[in-house]
Amino acid sequence: MTGKKKERVGILGGTFDPVHNGHIAIALSAREKFRLDRVLFIPANLSPHKRAQTPSPTERRLEMLRLALRPYPGFAVSLVELRRAGVSYTVDTLERLRAEFPETEFFLIMGLDTFKGLGAWKGPRRLTSLCHLLVGTRPGHELKNPEEALEEISGATYSLGAPARGPAETIELQNLETGMRAFFFELVPKDISSSEIRRRVRDGLEVKNMLPPEVEHYIIEHQLYRTRPHPIV
Repeated sequence: MTGKKKERVGILGGTFDPVHNGHIAIALSAREKFRLDRVLFIPANLSPHKRAQTPSPTERRLEMLRLALRPYPGFAVSLVELRRAGVSYTVDTLERLRAEFPETEFFLIMGLDTFKGLGAWKGPRRLTSLCHLLVGTRPGHELKNPEEALEEISGATYSLGAPARGPAETIELQNLETGMRAFFFELVPKDISSSEIRRRVRDGLEVKNMLPPEVEHYIIEHQLYRTRPHPIV
């Protein structure tokens, strides 16, 4: 008998207010480099890291996500955090997904800046036992001691994995207790943030190359992030 191949599912979380080209780029790179079958974009109901900031209405953020992901087969929106309501903690989301889909391998996708703050998240040790980590780094901004950083976050011992497992220019580390792995892979930099987009829209500045065109049109049509109406509406 042959065992059934586990589905490999990437997870990219965030407020997505709005979703932008940087989100799409890291998801595309992770899917290609690590042969992911699907990538789930999981919008937070309330981000624990942005409690002072009220996000745009859920239906607006969801519609922008759906418009942005439409051209990409294998990309989908998950409502798991919106349906749970309250503050959205990634470790709770992973617990839920692992319970519902025990035969699935989950890969949490994030940028290096997010990884550096992982120790302050809820249950970082439990989180690193529930999924693999895919950390996108920029050339020249690599983490000097990823093994040390992981061990501090997880409380576990990591060893350098076999280079053949991951793509070129990738560092692989494996948790010796759980077998979960962390990959640090080079990512073509896209210095874009949702907060910068909101600021530029508010100030009437160009955002054309920062957003999928459908999302830019949606923002204009629905007058999002503006203090004054857009002149073409």
